Amino acid sequence: MVFNRYGRFVFSERESIITLAQKCGAQVIFKEEILEGYQLYIVEQWACDRRPYNTVTVFTGEPTHKIKVCVILIEEERFQPYPEKYPEKLEILFSDLEEDKTRLKDTTLGTIFVTNLSSFPSSLSTILVTEGDYNVYYPQFRLNLNLRRISCSGKTALSLKPPTELQKQKFFQLYSVPEKIPLEFAVIQLVKYVQTTLYLIFGFPQHFVDGLLCNFTESCLREFKNEHASNFENLDNIFDPNLVAMIFKMVLSIRNKLHYLNYQVGKDPFIDTETFINGVISFQKSTKRDSISHKLDSEIVNKINETYNRSRYPDGLKMRKRSKSFTNAELARKQGACSLYSRTFEIDIQTYMVYKNLKGREATLEDLIKNLKSTAKKYDDQIEQLSNAYEERYQKFKSTEEFSLKILSKQKKVTESVKQIYSDATARGKLNYELILLEDKLKEIDEFIEQFCFKVQVMESKLPHSSRSVKALFNVWNYLQDQWNTITSRLYNRKSDEDKE
Repeated sequence: MVFNRYGRFVFSERESIITLAQKCGAQVIFKEEILEGYQLYIVEQWACDRRPYNTVTVFTGEPTHKIKVCVILIEEERFQPYPEKYPEKLEILFSDLEEDKTRLKDTTLGTIFVTNLSSFPSSLSTILVTEGDYNVYYPQFRLNLNLRRISCSGKTALSLKPPTELQKQKFFQLYSVPEKIPLEFAVIQLVKYVQTTLYLIFGFPQHFVDGLLCNFTESCLREFKNEHASNFENLDNIFDPNLVAMIFKMVLSIRNKLHYLNYQVGKDPFIDTETFINGVISFQKSTKRDSISHKLDSEIVNKINETYNRSRYPDGLKMRKRSKSFTNAELARKQGACSLYSRTFEIDIQTYMVYKNLKGREATLEDLIKNLKSTAKKYDDQIEQLSNAYEERYQKFKSTEEFSLKILSKQKKVTESVKQIYSDATARGKLNYELILLEDKLKEIDEFIEQFCFKVQVMESKLPHSSRSVKALFNVWNYLQDQWNTITSRLYNRKSDEDKE
């Protein structure tokens, strides 16, 4: 069945379809809408084959089944005068939809392409997209697919569930990745770097550098293995860590050699790829090569290695005539200033980077030790100040306790004198009433003292360890002492008056 190429069309892969529509001159009506009564499935094999779309839409009629879609408009008037100028990518998209035997279904938003799962090939694996949001669940699908294709998960059916702890540990251990790096970021970036390297070597399509370990990526890895790593045995996992390390080492080695030969190749070939390729092109032009390629084929790699060795070791390939004997004078001349250059050696770039990293860590640790020592000194000074403040507070409270004992002894003496006055028969009747009042007053004072002692304990726990709190306690005690002296003086004056009478 041949579909009409013009009209309003509804697709569930919003991001890729919107990008395709903008490049082909189609109009985007809605970037995100919800369509009820449909379910969405991802087809694993289609995603690995890099098809224009990798999902199928199934009509269920259930209002609870919803998918998120975008709507584009392909106007017939835009391409009708020149039908041969119809965008090639859109033509491929519709041709694939026709080959997959999808059927058109009209909706309130436009025409959507639906599939009947009962007639869908059983050889293709489908994964139900929860909530029908392809853009949200595609990163999880890509992560799980990569983990399975690099032998970090079992051979069970693919799902959209998060990876297990066992899968995480296997990946971190297999590729020596620090566990503090998020798993999804580590997996996707590793695949992206490998795809970037394949772009530099074989001209891997740059728009495929998205972190999905597709069939085309594996095909390029096999080509690299056959061309540059033929000594490798048959690998069950084409994304083998040793092969990945080798492909990284090759690109970094070529970059360092071109930099030594004074070509502008940038600092990082995985990030600044265009500068690196321009450096390779400049080298090709300098060798007067007939055809200029934008990739690192075997001929270019061998030529770079040959030029580098000739420049680095100008006399390395020459045969030297061996002398039969040396005199002491000749040996001394050989050990002069010129011999220093002959004893220099080339440090491996990886060893140098490790050494530089260790030196940086050493400087950081030295600064950290200095900061810790200064912090420890501050804490020691604070501890000494707190100890002195505590000792001073303890001495002041001790003197306060001694003063309170003196007041209690004085109270005891007053009580004895009152008893003597009470024993006198002549003054008994007169002082009986006054003694009762004084005893009530003394009871109130005793209760007040008990409350004060309790408050002192509370204040001791709440007030800060400072001289101000101790002064406050002394002021209270001075007030109590004055009151007590007033009471005792009244008693002594009354006793003296009675004696005179």
